Amino acid sequence: MKINKLDGFFYIKKENNINEIDISEVFSIVFEEESITCIYRTDSNNKKDGHAWLGFRIDEVLDFSLSGVLKKVIDPISLVGISILVVSSYDTDYIFVRNNQYELALDTLVENGFDVYPMDFKYHHDDNAIPEK
Repeated sequence: MKINKLDGFFYIKKENNINEIDISEVFSIVFEEESITCIYRTDSNNKKDGHAWLGFRIDEVLDFSLSGVLKKVIDPISLVGISILVVSSYDTDYIFVRNNQYELALDTLVENGFDVYPMDFKYHHDDNAIPEK
């Protein structure tokens, strides 16, 4: 299975007011009853309001009828004691690990037979992900 390494650093932050969210750096937003959880993407590892996370993306379109795909990826990571955050989209899953555990997660994925490689597209805030030509 192919896994993409996501570019940049990610920060998870609880927001209380949608009007205070800086949409220019948002990767994902989860609306909950009492709060809003935002995952922000930035090129910098110097945010003062949280610890940096780094991410992976399963490089397959995952049909809703499939089961166990995410488990195959996260089981080896969890067995070495790495905490994760998973965000699912309509097509695939994203796995985030703390910056200080990223190399161990990367090594663990490779040792378990995953083909891990850099992303081949950049994020665009108006279209989310558009392949570069």
